[in-house]
Amino acid sequence: IWISTSATTSHLYISTAGKVGIGTNSPSAKLTINTSIGNALLAMNDVGGTPAIYAYNSSIGAYGIRADAVGTGTKYGIYGRATGGGTNQAGLFTASGGTNNWGVYVTAGQSYFDDEVGIGIDAPTHKLHVVGGILATSSITASSFHGDGSNLDGLDFSIGDSYGGGKIFWLDASREHGLISTTEEQSAGLIWGPNSVTAATLSAVYAGKANTSKIVAAYGAGTSAAKLCADYTVTVNDEYYDDWYLPSIYEWSLLNPHYEVVGGFTSGHYYWTSNEKDTNVSYLARVGAGNQIETNKSNPYHVRCIRSDSSIGTSGDNLGHHMASQNIKLNGNWLSNDGGDEGVFVDSAGKVGIGTASPAGGLH
Repeated sequence: IWISTSATTSHLYISTAGKVGIGTNSPSAKLTINTSIGNALLAMNDVGGTPAIYAYNSSIGAYGIRADAVGTGTKYGIYGRATGGGTNQAGLFTASGGTNNWGVYVTAGQSYFDDEVGIGIDAPTHKLHVVGGILATSSITASSFHGDGSNLDGLDFSIGDSYGGGKIFWLDASREHGLISTTEEQSAGLIWGPNSVTAATLSAVYAGKANTSKIVAAYGAGTSAAKLCADYTVTVNDEYYDDWYLPSIYEWSLLNPHYEVVGGFTSGHYYWTSNEKDTNVSYLARVGAGNQIETNKSNPYHVRCIRSDSSIGTSGDNLGHHMASQNIKLNGNWLSNDGGDEGVFVDSAGKVGIGTASPAGGLH
């Protein structure tokens, strides 16, 4: 049976199988609607607060509503729009009662959000605003972090990331220990120091720190590139860092390949290392070329300071200068100079051991 205002076009058609077609005499489903391009297939208006469309399907793997958009150009399987006063929700999805419940489940393709997204908050202030924890089983990449990132656990930091008062230029195999450079020069022309022996000859990762200590001890308050770094401090996002030093030759070899991502360098300029050759001569590193040359300690050259950090990508903290606002929990760990099992130990009863983890009295 078909009903139409035209002798050739069926407007409402009911097949012998009981399928209903609107705009077609070949319905493929219980209700099939065809329309011309630009016209809505179905318009339903409701102002009483009840669903304009209600779909129920109890079959396993079935869809309550399925929308397919095919062809070329931009297509929308489902397009929702909410406007007007009050709270507008273009889509509201809930799932409950099952073993796995997903409010929204995307099986393929990328998900695109043009505005702020809130998880656990209905008024997000950032592109992604999460109230609660985030668990990442792979890496998270960001151009920068609020603070220095030291309280973020399990993140995969990379060369050039902002961290610890500067930018990372080297990471060890664990990606938890690294070297950080300042992002600007500390001097465009300063002497290495007076012509005298300091025994600053170590060249390895972290060796610049020991060299700097030797130079400062030898020269005291006198002018030197090492003293400039030892006195250098920087505060980034309310975090204070004062443990900078003049890099060793080897540390400069690690920094040089990444001088562009660290920033603030001019290719071809010479910078002091913390290594001396003899009474009168120390070594320079050339940015870009990567080579080292010898020169007299009294000649002025550029200075760039670095620092080491053993807490990159962990939930630890590099400490520096902090003022405690609550009790400090050592959690069975020592207070020591090099991180080893020596120094000061406080047990669960508050007994303090110096050089022992089993204090027999208040102070052992």
